[in-house]
Amino acid sequence: MIFGFESFISNLQSGGKWHIDITVTADIRSAFPAAAARAIGWDKVPLLCFQEIEVPDSLPRCIRVLLHVNTVKNQQEIKHIYLKAARSLRRDLNR
Repeated sequence: MIFGFESFISNLQSGGKWHIDITVTADIRSAFPAAAARAIGWDKVPLLCFQEIEVPDSLPRCIRVLLHVNTVKNQQEIKHIYLKAARSLRRDLNR
């Protein structure tokens, strides 16, 4: 788990307006991502799941999680996190 992420989610669940969108590639089809999110404690947040469009040579077995959060931070203060092979999706953010 990303350092600080658990406390971030815990603080969000205690109040505030937010929701999560989860996308998966077509090769992930044995479980609902929202069910997994609820199993780790995200039980008080609205969740939506989508399937990514199939693009030739795209990154396989990819799960994207997008948190929509009301915040007073400006765009430059927001840190986008891409793990492992997903870093290739946004090379401009990984300099």
